Amino acid sequence: MGRVGKKRKRYVLFTLGSEPSSEIREEFTRLLFKRYPALSKTAVVWLNNGVILRADSASFKGLREEVPQLHLGGFRVHALSSSGSISKLKRLAGGSLGRDEVLH
Repeated sequence: MGRVGKKRKRYVLFTLGSEPSSEIREEFTRLLFKRYPALSKTAVVWLNNGVILRADSASFKGLREEVPQLHLGGFRVHALSSSGSISKLKRLAGGSLGRDEVLH
């Protein structure tokens, strides 16, 4: 039986129009941590053309609605899907993506 309450983990997949440069990734990550200081560094998983964020039930809705409002140059993010399973979102984003990165 899964945990119920504020600490239940949820993942949100955001897609980008194209693969972001390392500078765009760093700036986007900086903006995320500025807006969501409780977000852990391991809660951000970069994929080739997207990013998966881990949140608890309390901050999940805010992340899903507010993150697409962050703009970096020509890059916009779009909430594609959410799940309690990160592997499901990785498959949805394109299967084995070879360049997955976890920020530490």
